[in-house]
Amino acid sequence: MAGSPPPDLGWGMRWLVDAGEQGDLPDRSLKQTLHALSLDATDPAVFARLHAQSPLVNASKMRRPLLVMAGGADRTVAIRSVIDYVATLKTLGNPVTLLVEPNGGHSPRDSIPREAYLFAMETILQKHLGGPVPAPPEPRLRAYLRGNLRLAGPEFGALAKQPAR
Repeated sequence: MAGSPPPDLGWGMRWLVDAGEQGDLPDRSLKQTLHALSLDATDPAVFARLHAQSPLVNASKMRRPLLVMAGGADRTVAIRSVIDYVATLKTLGNPVTLLVEPNGGHSPRDSIPREAYLFAMETILQKHLGGPVPAPPEPRLRAYLRGNLRLAGPEFGALAKQPAR
């Protein structure tokens, strides 16, 4: 079909453009988003460039610890895409932590999720770059982190859910 991307590019992006929506986001069109960015969704060169730059395609190059924070109701980046990326990193043996705000959007709005995001960033940065150790989380923040750290890297071992015995 004329104007279609070459078949060797990721099926996900082709499907999103062809379907006219962004996966779990039926009111969001990837074609419209790309158009707003002055990118032609039918141009194979554009698809090739976006594909080559995608985090999932480059997951094997990741060597540093990564903190991924996501909203379960994100209308910009579907949670299933985030989980797929984190699972790929974990499968490759890369250090990764996943913090999910279950009903959150693209950016945290409520105070406790914002505090959790900041605590997680401060913790991982301190562990790998140095500086003062963050203050231990207050009980409410600790409970939130324990409930929402879906995958805890070594920096967050004390906050990880304990396996059932």
